[in-house]
Amino acid sequence: QLNLFKILKWNCVSELISSVDLWIDMKDIRNRIVHDYLPEETKRIFDDIMTIYSSELNWLLQKLIDIKF
Repeated sequence: QLNLFKILKWNCVSELISSVDLWIDMKDIRNRIVHDYLPEETKRIFDDIMTIYSSELNWLLQKLIDIKF
């Protein structure tokens, strides 16, 4: 049975993502902002999303665009 870590690890080895840890962080942040009220962390989370996480998502998008079927 595949779990999230195994899937991310495969994608990292396949160079679709740059870091398993970063994707785990993104998942954790997503879960926190959906389930918790975090007014004191909102600015930092927003900045992370707009910089670190958006860069990683753009990386994945470009890799997927480059895949030739």
